[in-house]
Order: sequence, then structure tokens, then C-alpha cells
Amino acid sequence: MGATRLYSLLMLAAGLVTGLSWMGCRKSEPLLHPPINESQIKAFFDAKEAQARQLVSQVN
Repeated sequence: MGATRLYSLLMLAAGLVTGLSWMGCRKSEPLLHPPINESQIKAFFDAKEAQARQLVSQVN
């Protein structure tokens, strides 16, 4: 019974090591788009505001 118990413990340890290494090596899911920081958002809206003001001045 001692050899069977040792074999079971070795198989359990091998399974844990394999599972943990697989989880660590998995690729993360890709982002649909890169993250945008606050300064980029502000610059975008400032440009859109300027574009809107230019269009309004052309119509008037």
C-alpha cells in the first residue's frame, strides 16, 4: 500500500505542476483596441470642437 500511495502523491504533484505551468503560459486575450489615455481623449474632443466651429462659421 505504501508504493501505491507514493505513486498517487507523485501523480497528484505532477498534475499540479502541469496545470499551474499551463495557466502561467496561457496567452491573455487580445484587446480590441489599445487603451486611450485622458490626454488623447481631450485632444480628440478639442479637434472636433474646432471642426464644428469652423463648419458653423462657413454656413453663417
